Amino acid sequence: MLSDRILSILEKTLAIAGTLSLAVFGAHLALAEYERTSEIEKFEETFQVSLKELPNPDQTLWSEKRVQAFEDSLSEDVGDVIGLFAIPRLGIEVPIYDGTTESQLSRGVGLIEGTSLPSEVGFAGLAGHRDGYFRKLKDIKVGDTMVFVSPERRITYSVQETLIVDPDAVEVLEPDGRPGITLVTCYPFYFVGSAPQRFIVRAELQPDLLVGEQQ
Repeated sequence: MLSDRILSILEKTLAIAGTLSLAVFGAHLALAEYERTSEIEKFEETFQVSLKELPNPDQTLWSEKRVQAFEDSLSEDVGDVIGLFAIPRLGIEVPIYDGTTESQLSRGVGLIEGTSLPSEVGFAGLAGHRDGYFRKLKDIKVGDTMVFVSPERRITYSVQETLIVDPDAVEVLEPDGRPGITLVTCYPFYFVGSAPQRFIVRAELQPDLLVGEQQ
């Protein structure tokens, strides 16, 4: 019957249309994945480290509380990464966030309010948890190299000194006119409860090791 033929043609047409829709959808997904992967590769090349590894840092020395806080932060919006900070000898590679909220410090280290982003001319202060990313600072040495990397530049610093101060010693974050970076974390590193002091690392810009703005 004619109606049966029309119905059969309609069914075949719909099947073809469905197949084409799935193909188009699949192509869109493939293109999106390709673009995402390309962006990750470009990002990694710019930052000169593997960002794919950053969500899973070495947590061997971390406290259980900090590991849990890190896992919880993965579902939170902590803002954009504004740069990466590394101390090669200690195996520290950590993203920097603009701020020091609890969520930001669970995910990485934070740029301290009132200080500037690391640069060739400014002074930066970075805070991190003693039982997380900054626990390895217990082994820091004068002369160790620090590296700040952003999409625009790569800057190298050399550790000049370490200090142990009281929490109200805000002068450690005052610039002295020389480009540099100061790291702040609680101390002692394995103190049970709220640590009573602060561990400070001060480093100066190394102009001869500085790589300028990347093209």
